[in-house]
Amino acid sequence: DFRISVAAFAGASFAPRSDWVLVGPVTVRYNPTPPDQPVVVSRSGNAGGTFSVTFEPDLGPNYSSTELWRGAVGSTFGAASFLKRSFSTSAQVTMTDAVPAAGARYWLVSVNESGAASAQVYVRQAS
Repeated sequence: DFRISVAAFAGASFAPRSDWVLVGPVTVRYNPTPPDQPVVVSRSGNAGGTFSVTFEPDLGPNYSSTELWRGAVGSTFGAASFLKRSFSTSAQVTMTDAVPAAGARYWLVSVNESGAASAQVYVRQAS
């Protein structure tokens, strides 16, 4: 359990602090086991258009979400940027992105609730 007290800043001074309040219980979860990699079912997209990937996430006990990452044409995953996350627990999930005019490369990564990630899955180069 935790105890908290709240103080508010009002103008040039702090307002009186509240009484201490007991908050809890707090559950901390740690799971070092990553989910399995997502399985790509279909993918499409070209430079300047719309990228679409449909995949099957690992829906086992270690799964929380799947992330979509994008890098420049010819880049590696290490140079990619996080785009978005899907928490969907459907058997098949579709994610989309507007492809830059110069094109892009895409990867998927599944993550558990503690942040342990699967190996990345290269999806395609849209160029």
